[in-house]
Amino acid sequence: MDMTPSENYLTFQGGLYENSGDTVPADHNTAGLAAAAAIQPLDTNGNPSASGKIVFVAVGRSTVVDEFAVFVNQAATNSGVNHATLSIVNGALTGAMPCVWSVTSGPPSCDPTLGNQYDRVRDVVLAPLGLTEKQVQAAWIEEYNGDPAADGFQSLCDPTVAGCSNNVSHTEALRYEQQLGSILRAAKTRWPNLRQVFHSSRIYGGYATTNHSSEPYPYEYGFFGEVVDPSADSPNSQRRNVYRSHCRRFELPSRRGFMDRVGPLYLGQRWHTAFRWLGLV
Repeated sequence: MDMTPSENYLTFQGGLYENSGDTVPADHNTAGLAAAAAIQPLDTNGNPSASGKIVFVAVGRSTVVDEFAVFVNQAATNSGVNHATLSIVNGALTGAMPCVWSVTSGPPSCDPTLGNQYDRVRDVVLAPLGLTEKQVQAAWIEEYNGDPAADGFQSLCDPTVAGCSNNVSHTEALRYEQQLGSILRAAKTRWPNLRQVFHSSRIYGGYATTNHSSEPYPYEYGFFGEVVDPSADSPNSQRRNVYRSHCRRFELPSRRGFMDRVGPLYLGQRWHTAFRWLGLV
């Protein structure tokens, strides 16, 4: 969010990091590089192997199907990508909303007809390429709920104004924050060697002609997707303490073996930082 330290959105800080800044904090960068250093080629059983693979998978719905397809094509012709060991796969599916990625096993109750998405990725995306879940070490997530208002969820209100109530039971940004935490837990369970996760907020929805993920919901996702951070207890993390009460429900400390980080933003072209943490550039 392009804001100075003195600016805010309904009292919430802008910027990609604490103090409304867009510069990666030193401790954050060091932790990201350390997690990247743990990524190495693995065989199908998840054991280190010089002839193994590093799988980078995309998670999301229709927007990711299209966006990541473009990225895969670009990566295929990029000489800076290690084509020998890196396998980039698109696991997204049209209509696969956040709740279906939150379920580790069995069909999701929110849409049983879609089936379990991790089973689908395993059987339809990975297996035909000779890959397994134990080789997945990095993921990119972009998600959104199609019509929050129809689901009974409101946009953020200013907590300094009388009558304002931002609560996970009826505020979309907080519902999404909680859903993202559930997705991360499920992903780590199904992909035990997951080391890096990059999260991007949904593309701009101001041109929508229907209620399908229209503004301000996509904009507000940007504030709460960034809060899901395994180092939320860092003394330097003012930015990461915004909604500590919600963040703690699914906080993913480093001892669980992977980091969730701010991913590429479409206006900012921040894929370079993600690639550097993955060791691809």
